Amino acid sequence: MKKVVLIGAGNIGKQALECLGAEFIEYFIDNNKAGQNYLEKSVYSINKIIEDQGKYLFLLTIAHIQYREELMDQLNRMGIKDYYYFEQAIYMGNIFQRFDVQVYTKKSLYEDMIGIDPKRVCVLGRERRIGRFIANLLEIENFYDETEFYVEYRLTDKYDYLFVNVKNYNSELHNRLKESNIKVYYIAHYYNFYNYLVRKGFKEFSGKYKERKRCFIVGNGPSLVSEDLDVLAEHNEFCIGSNMIHKMYSKTKWRPNYICICDKLVISQNLNHILENNNSPVFVNDAVRLYLSPFQYDNAILYHEAFNRDDDYRIVRFGTELSDGSIPSGWTVTYIAIELAIYMGFEEIYLLGIDNSNLAKHCCDDYWSESSVQKDQSEDELQLIVFGHAYKRVKAASIEFGFKIYNATRGGCLEEFERVNFDELF
Repeated sequence: MKKVVLIGAGNIGKQALECLGAEFIEYFIDNNKAGQNYLEKSVYSINKIIEDQGKYLFLLTIAHIQYREELMDQLNRMGIKDYYYFEQAIYMGNIFQRFDVQVYTKKSLYEDMIGIDPKRVCVLGRERRIGRFIANLLEIENFYDETEFYVEYRLTDKYDYLFVNVKNYNSELHNRLKESNIKVYYIAHYYNFYNYLVRKGFKEFSGKYKERKRCFIVGNGPSLVSEDLDVLAEHNEFCIGSNMIHKMYSKTKWRPNYICICDKLVISQNLNHILENNNSPVFVNDAVRLYLSPFQYDNAILYHEAFNRDDDYRIVRFGTELSDGSIPSGWTVTYIAIELAIYMGFEEIYLLGIDNSNLAKHCCDDYWSESSVQKDQSEDELQLIVFGHAYKRVKAASIEFGFKIYNATRGGCLEEFERVNFDELF
């Protein structure tokens, strides 16, 4: 295995060291910090690169565009053209996404590579630079092009591992990988998986439940009680649950027809618990691609949360045509769930457990016990303002598109919709 020189001893350099593993890092280059130590690694001026050219891999870890371009010009003038650029987005997930792990614990590349013999590895695809960097780093010499893989995709006699580095992922390749017996690792798969997944779209859900007429969207507010959920189960009401609604399952026989998740904190820190505790299909924000194994996507329904507000935080669009898998954001999972319900064909929407008040309180005391999520109070205040804009947009959409929406929540602060007595609905 080769060593890496990180060019830039700042926050991005720190992220790169953590992502790759300190074991891979030889030293830092930073003209402003030369002669110092950073993260227990020596820091040198850029001239050090000249004497070590060809000995190490060079990885550019500078976030500021101006500084990065200046340094790239300097490297080119020095005759250094063989270097890579660390994409900050890689840091949000693991470089490797293994086929046999459902939800990922953050690990370094070095930790992931323990026990893997590079001679028994084949890289599928040559185009993406991240894959070439990994191959050079680990000194992997075996490459297959995509066309070669289609001809000979059972490679177990030659290799133990296949590192997927293709530029354009498609359903044929996806299915063949599932059929093969070789151990599959995806190199930063979240860069190309979304394009494949979004093409699957939502067409099958268009008008799917129009005979059911009404739908309950169940939030996680402190007003939600298990007795009301039992009533929904008793009357076989169609329900879309939100985020970590599984926290209520121990108190009720009720289960939602679908789960909807959009909060990235929930996804990053609690997705494994949600998937483990739900048999219901889960609509989940495509941020999941950073944490979920590619072979597990078949068990979740991914959507793209499209940017949807103006400079004053007003919500602009309400989506009724979602066939391409893109849903306009409302900053709240309830907004997404309402759009889904209308797309599915429901004419009446009832909100339950959506208090729109104190975002720190939920339907059960241990709601955040599975993670240490902390939110700034000012952020909560801003969210409530945006939520208010979102609900006003929903009300306008109900008039524009002819659906009805009612608030059946017991108490709370959501007054944008006509209130109804939950007990009188049955």
